[in-house]
Amino acid sequence: MRRVLPFMMLLIVGGASVLSLSTSEAARHPDALRARLAYLKDLPGVSWVDFVTNNVYIGLKDKPENLKYIVEDAAIAGSKVYGFTVHVFAVEEKYRSRKPRKRPTICSATARRGEIRENTCK
Repeated sequence: MRRVLPFMMLLIVGGASVLSLSTSEAARHPDALRARLAYLKDLPGVSWVDFVTNNVYIGLKDKPENLKYIVEDAAIAGSKVYGFTVHVFAVEEKYRSRKPRKRPTICSATARRGEIRENTCK
């Protein structure tokens, strides 16, 4: 009980400022992620890019030869900016109207702290 009480007092006394700080910091990350990965729209073969929290969906007209490197680079750059794990999914152009989780992927990559954790691209 003695260990829990000081922690609870800390939450009551300083909780509002800590919560507001973390909320405002989290609100800036999606904009930074969009700005950092804006170059994806200019790549040949890419028709659209969609951002949903820490997930990035790249809509492709046709599969480029260097798709693995495009997806890996986007995941690494995004994780460095976002500060958390970022998942990048390459999908066909025609699936944009589907809900993000319902889009079939060509391949995907996951990065955390600037390092690739998983990559299904070949």
